[in-house]
Amino acid sequence: MIEIINNCFGSFLIALVIYAFFSKRQWVDFAVLGLTPLYLIYLIGFKLGTGDLSAAIIPFVVLLAYIGTIIWKIKNAPEDPQELRSYTRDELITAKKIYDQNYLADPEGFEETKGTYEDAQVTIDYLLGIIDADSEKFKKIRYESKLQPAES
Repeated sequence: MIEIINNCFGSFLIALVIYAFFSKRQWVDFAVLGLTPLYLIYLIGFKLGTGDLSAAIIPFVVLLAYIGTIIWKIKNAPEDPQELRSYTRDELITAKKIYDQNYLADPEGFEETKGTYEDAQVTIDYLLGIIDADSEKFKKIRYESKLQPAES
């Protein structure tokens, strides 16, 4: 009877792990993180208690791999996770307008674009720098104050 309960709980845990791969719910991830080592430790103890040492080796190896994977992920995790910021259409349009006016005012300050990926990266970084300089975080200058009237 206890073997049936162990197999059912093991099957439930495997289904939960598979569901965690496809789900974006954090509580599922926390459940997997907590239940998996507990179940493996229980299974190792159960197999050792029944005297089946060879059957306890596989759960022990899986437990070591699981703990090793968690330690490796913790070591390689970025120290300061960056939040992804979304930009509104108005911010992008205003930044492009500022970029174009700066380019027309001082074309020598800008490199000649060759249409490469690196040129696009520099242009996008410039546009996002304009937007971020005016974000709530810094609040240095408003967009309108960056636009200089054209001198005739």
